[in-house]
Amino acid sequence: MKSMTGFGQARIASAQSELDIVIRAVNGRFLEIRFHVPREMMKIESDLKALIEKFFTRGTIDVYLSRKPRADRKATKVQLNSEVVKAYQSALVKLNRHLGSQAKWHPESLIRMPEVVYFSEDQFSVDKDRKQIIQAAKIACEKCVKAKLREGVSLQKDLLKNHSELALIIQKIWKTRDAANQEIQKRMTDKIRSRVAQSELSNSIDPQRMAQEITLLLEKSDISEEVARLQEHLQQYKSMLISQAAQGKSLDFYTQELLREVNTIGSKSHLSKLTQLVVEAKTNIERLREQVQNVE
Repeated sequence: MKSMTGFGQARIASAQSELDIVIRAVNGRFLEIRFHVPREMMKIESDLKALIEKFFTRGTIDVYLSRKPRADRKATKVQLNSEVVKAYQSALVKLNRHLGSQAKWHPESLIRMPEVVYFSEDQFSVDKDRKQIIQAAKIACEKCVKAKLREGVSLQKDLLKNHSELALIIQKIWKTRDAANQEIQKRMTDKIRSRVAQSELSNSIDPQRMAQEITLLLEKSDISEEVARLQEHLQQYKSMLISQAAQGKSLDFYTQELLREVNTIGSKSHLSKLTQLVVEAKTNIERLREQVQNVE
């Protein structure tokens, strides 16, 4: 089992760059890949997406890619952005005019202004770094998957514990079935007898008809089918919990099915003990639901 949260990082050097890539995975209902890369490297996103889809099936994957020129390739040529210098000069003239000043501006002051001076390097080509970028991304993905597996071990342990607790609650619910049916039968019989006594129409009551009515009510209130489906769901649930495949979506679906069956039992409950067990089961299923959101 893999968690949906993980982190992986790789650094690698090419002939022209020092590359750094980070893969960060967090919860997500579907697979969503978000890139955070420099503009000159955006053309490699499709290759990275194809690679990442081989490692992840669900979750939000943030990809951070950065580069800097190798130290031995850094250019020492200083470039002057003349258009920016002209814009600053024009602004300074306007400022003097506004202040009524005749102040002189030293060129050194202009050089210190943002974007006036910059250092140039040889033209960067992402195609020359493509192989190294993919290699670094693969390493980062592998590290992220290892982190997800480590967290998945703890997550699986907690899920199996909650699964076992829920299975015990379902067993207790099944054991209350006879008591619940007896309670329904008693209430129905007492109700009929009370009405008969009040109306003094005891001779008009058909015992067979009364038995049929009680049987019909018992059938409507019986929880056998719901418990049977719950037990089947729990068996399937456990097989998915111990599976090595990505089961997050399936576990999410079966969690909803578990809750639906338990809610149906709750709607049929006429016994306080059964109602209490239903509340316990729903609490446990809610814990499962929260944990499953982090399963890939």
